[in-house]
Amino acid sequence: EVLGPAINRFGEMRDTAVPRSEGDVIVAVQTTDLGNGFWHYEYAVYNHDLDRQVQKFSVPVPAGIVFQNLDFRDTDQDSTNQWNVSSSNNVLTWSTNAFGSSTANPLKYGMVYNFRFDANVPPMASSATLTQFKSGSNGPLTANTKGPLILSPSTAFTPSDTVVQGGNLASLTARDGDHLDLNPIPSLQAVSGNGLIASITAPSGTANTLTVGVVGSDTAAPGSGPLQTIELFNWSTGLWEQIDSRATTSADSLAVVTISANASRFIEPSTHQVQARILHTRGITLSSPRVISFDQVGFSFS
Repeated sequence: EVLGPAINRFGEMRDTAVPRSEGDVIVAVQTTDLGNGFWHYEYAVYNHDLDRQVQKFSVPVPAGIVFQNLDFRDTDQDSTNQWNVSSSNNVLTWSTNAFGSSTANPLKYGMVYNFRFDANVPPMASSATLTQFKSGSNGPLTANTKGPLILSPSTAFTPSDTVVQGGNLASLTARDGDHLDLNPIPSLQAVSGNGLIASITAPSGTANTLTVGVVGSDTAAPGSGPLQTIELFNWSTGLWEQIDSRATTSADSLAVVTISANASRFIEPSTHQVQARILHTRGITLSSPRVISFDQVGFSFS
């Protein structure tokens, strides 16, 4: 039995927005893998007893994200007071008109509004911002939730048995179609493969979780069985440790790997450096030219 308002029975995660000094607003979220490279995000926001009401609901999103099926649901059948949705400066925001407007439709106490969308980025821990409708001394409220994964970009990269054909470090920043293209050097092909080493400085020498995200493609023929492997440098052992292996794709595909067990072994204790090696194996021959492309290589820490 779950006690309290009905929203306590919805979603995989719920949180009461803070500060709570003027009333409670609960944010619940349910995410679903749609199986086609997209994920569904469904938010329910319940105003329990906040008299100042809610005018805006925002979640951060990464650059280059692709949205589908952006939607809003309230409790009436009035199509003229639907909340508008916009994306700016890596924030997705739903909003109604400001206080004093005859067409404003704020989230009043005792009511639930739904906000939803599909996106080509998987979910991770995030935070939502709620802007209040009526003026007051407190600013926006914040609630823990889930949202599209935001990766911090690599700060440096080194080709690994490859030469750069096009693009640069900035090409790895976001999933935006600006690729870093690498040509393998067949004469230097190692058993481990060809690709790049990307690095970043972690916020500290320890982390509960470390996530690596890679968006890449490969022109090698599928029949040759090419693989993409992701490795992290283990500073405790001084060795590369493989954390993922999967078939390459001719079109950009996303690989996300999260380390939650002893993630700190991949962070250098003094400099906090983290190194990821992304390699493509097989399908490289002197008579078979190949382009390995990366649109994004990034990291996330918690």
